[in-house]
Amino acid sequence: MAAGYRRALDLALCAAVNLLTNLSLNLFLSVYGSGTGTVLLLEIVVVVAEYVLYFSAYGRRNGLLLLVATSNMLSFLIGKLIYA
Repeated sequence: MAAGYRRALDLALCAAVNLLTNLSLNLFLSVYGSGTGTVLLLEIVVVVAEYVLYFSAYGRRNGLLLLVATSNMLSFLIGKLIYA
């Protein structure tokens, strides 16, 4: 999470949400394949799922969806660079 989400509970929530969505995404990809379309669709599903989880924890916050989408895009691109 970005600045403003630094309490231990915030970090624990971030770790739990990322662990849940990352493991789910990778399990799905290992079972059903990892074509580009599949990966992009599932990344969108992950962004929505993470947004819903953070929204339920924090309520409406300015920039929350942008924060979730940006952090997932950055993570995806770093993964592409590492494993390309």
